[in-house]
Amino acid sequence: MVTNSRDSLGNLKPGDEKGGLDVVLMSPPIGRAVLALSGLGFPLTQLVIRRFGKPGAVAVEVVCGGLLVRDAAMIASGVPGRLRRGPAGLLWLETASAVAAVLTGLRPLVNADAAHRAAGQGRPDRLEVVRRTAVGALFGLHTWRFRIYLQPDSGRKNGEPQVAFPSPPDESLGEDGTSPAARGI
Repeated sequence: MVTNSRDSLGNLKPGDEKGGLDVVLMSPPIGRAVLALSGLGFPLTQLVIRRFGKPGAVAVEVVCGGLLVRDAAMIASGVPGRLRRGPAGLLWLETASAVAAVLTGLRPLVNADAAHRAAGQGRPDRLEVVRRTAVGALFGLHTWRFRIYLQPDSGRKNGEPQVAFPSPPDESLGEDGTSPAARGI
């Protein structure tokens, strides 16, 4: 999350050496809670499918699809090039696991017998084992990557804080960063 360090007139606040942008990181307690929830992702998906059946399988498919979309967006925006080799490789592996989880997760949605097996009410067949392995790998890799991102360098090559979403430049500001009102215009 990025906040803009400008006053109500658009002027940079005094002492702001970063060009008006601050990076607000996740607080450590919230980060640990999210990390724990991510680590419990696979057992929670199994619990949701067992408890709610087909609607639970839909919810799991949505979560896995959401992780796939997020990972694909990160790859498309060039994040692997800014990461060290290990975290970049984990991102690619997580994306591949998400593809496998989404594709194998479709089966319980369209096949009643597969939904029965996914809910733990029958002996899992090979495709159900593949689905569970893919979902487990997805959440395992996601948790591992998230743990790296909670480190001070967040897995980046240069180890500098990242400005994830910089504010677009304000075209009404002068070259010195002052607003028209401050320049007397």
